[in-house]
Parts: sequence; structure tokens; C-alpha cells
Amino acid sequence: KCDTSNVKFSVQISGIINSNCISCHGGTAASGGGVKLGTYADVKVYADNGLLLNAVSRTVNPMPKGGPRLNDCRIAEIRTWLRNNAPN
Repeated sequence: KCDTSNVKFSVQISGIINSNCISCHGGTAASGGGVKLGTYADVKVYADNGLLLNAVSRTVNPMPKGGPRLNDCRIAEIRTWLRNNAPN
């Protein structure tokens, strides 16, 4: 079951990022094209400019690169989080 009723960075989104993105986009020397997703503030930049959703939806620069598409529930959680102004 996919529960998108109360999505927060600290509860759901950080887990999605840690499981699918941080290996390339973590740390100070992120290898993923300079995109850093190690902290809430880092992720919020890409949430606000639309690149996070475009990447996970695979409409622009599909992510995770070389990996499987995030499942529909994870994408729905990200969409809900963004729609609710990306709360921490």
C-alpha cells in the first residue's frame, strides 16, 4: 500500500534518496554531474527548480542513471512532497 498522506523529507524522501541517489550524488565530491543530494538543503534546491521530479519521472536526464526506474509509489511520494512545499 502506498501512503502519501503525510510525506516529509525526514521520513520518506531521505530514504528514497539514500537508497537510490546518494551513491553518486552524496558527499562533497559528488560524481553525478556535480549534483549533491546529501542534505535536505541540497535536495530542496532540485525540488524547487523541478529537476528532481523530472529526473525520477525520467522526463529529463533519467535517474537513477543505469538503474531501474523508481516504483510508482516512490514517485507518488516525491510528487506529494513537492506539492506540499517539500517539508523537512
